[in-house]
Amino acid sequence: MATITTRLLISGTAVTSDPISVNYQLSSTVMAPVVESASINVTSTAVAIATGSAAPSTRTFVYIKNTGTVAQTTPILVSLTGAATAMVLNREEFLYIPIKPAQVVSVQVGAEGSGQAEYGFFSA
Repeated sequence: MATITTRLLISGTAVTSDPISVNYQLSSTVMAPVVESASINVTSTAVAIATGSAAPSTRTFVYIKNTGTVAQTTPILVSLTGAATAMVLNREEFLYIPIKPAQVVSVQVGAEGSGQAEYGFFSA
């Protein structure tokens, strides 16, 4: 378990009077991963890595990384419910985003060929 603390600090140095200063902190506790880490071969057929009943019912973050080899240059397309292609991951790129409960997350390559990806889910 880890605690992530975000902090927004706004201040000015060239202000002669009435300086503005905002200090806001919000802590979020991240629990053990729902799916610690999984690897998948990605083809031009979409594969759902989280589907309705499999997706956790709490606030969840998904991590996906394109782990394809140098020969696998086709990007991986990440789709979310209601969005055909939400994100494109080239080799060595990754994403870490929040998803809603029961969100369907799918991966595929856009052209003939294949790729590899690793993924995990984390609840907060």
